[in-house]
Amino acid sequence: MKRAMQFSALAAAAALALAACGAAPEDEETTAGGDETASGNTDFSACMVSDAGGFDDQSFNQAGYEGLEQAKSELGISATEVESSADTDYAPNIDNLVQQGCNLVIGVGFLLEDPIQTAAEANPDVEFALVDSAFSDKDFKPVTLENGKPLLFNTA
Repeated sequence: MKRAMQFSALAAAAALALAACGAAPEDEETTAGGDETASGNTDFSACMVSDAGGFDDQSFNQAGYEGLEQAKSELGISATEVESSADTDYAPNIDNLVQQGCNLVIGVGFLLEDPIQTAAEANPDVEFALVDSAFSDKDFKPVTLENGKPLLFNTA
């Protein structure tokens, strides 16, 4: 039995060593939407609204902003970001982005739940995402929106 374990360990080590000698896969040009390369998808506009913490809060707003910037550089999308100064800015900022023709409007933080949900229900042709919260009805029961996606994190 001991000899079988030693042989299995030797075989596993050899397999790992041989796998490490292989060449890395070639980067492939990806497409976005099927017709354009990822570097030329400027017809897609992603827009982001911060909560009152702003994009330099070293938390969700900043991480969202950095992700949006990464999407601009790697996917070639156009992007617009709007910093909110107070809770009263959320709905007007979201409405402004919808009027600008954003394909996707992202609200960062649970404070934007109601304004994002209201905008999603009023604008079925625009996609919405909500970071760190889900959509709910007046009794706080979960609601699924066809054009809204909650982005929740497993913090456990």
